[in-house]
Amino acid sequence: ILTFRASGTTTRDQREPVFAAVRADAHVPNGALVLLDVREVDVGMSAPVVIERLRVLFDLLGPKLGTTCAVIITPELGDQASLFQTEATGFGLRVKLFSDERIARRWLNANKTGHCDER
Repeated sequence: ILTFRASGTTTRDQREPVFAAVRADAHVPNGALVLLDVREVDVGMSAPVVIERLRVLFDLLGPKLGTTCAVIITPELGDQASLFQTEATGFGLRVKLFSDERIARRWLNANKTGHCDER
């Protein structure tokens, strides 16, 4: 499981080297399951910003990004996370939202084996 923890307000210039390093890392398999922990991200991103962040994630991770992603959120991020979840389907990415990291990891691992549990 490829885990990203975001906090505050990050710029594309700050995210690009992280994603580029992951893409270049031979230890990270293609098609990795992704866990995004955004509980400490600043609230208030507009719809175009959320969509642009999704696009950058796809563009810069390339083949490292699998088709399944768990996102850990707070209630305050619900609207933004729901938008991310909805828009992700257009990129072929299945996203599920969680408030608990342990449950998110369990769901991702179940997807890895093809036995997805929606709990």
